[in-house]
Amino acid sequence: MSVKTHTGNEGTREQGSNQLWLGIIFRNTIRQSAVTIADSPTKIPATPLANRRSLFLRNNGTATIFLGDDAVTTTDGYPLKPNESLPMNIEDDLDVYGVVASGTQNLRIFEGA
Repeated sequence: MSVKTHTGNEGTREQGSNQLWLGIIFRNTIRQSAVTIADSPTKIPATPLANRRSLFLRNNGTATIFLGDDAVTTTDGYPLKPNESLPMNIEDDLDVYGVVASGTQNLRIFEGA
């Protein structure tokens, strides 16, 4: 299977083709940051990049970070294990939160607009 870049902001696979088209496109701005995730829901990032189209998260800690809305818990959140990454096509008006079971964990953030 060959991989090519698509001009849109989503991935598609052509019918009957052995090609996977991937498309994460930043048109104007990128921003990197880090946030400390605690045992109560923490907004990721505190202030989203204006006109954001994509958000990449990487758990830079040693414990699982659980992702979700502002009421996320360790029992219902999406688990992001240590050294795992999660790319998302998400606009700046939708907030993501993270929480850990105890202590704090470092989360790296990469946004594109």
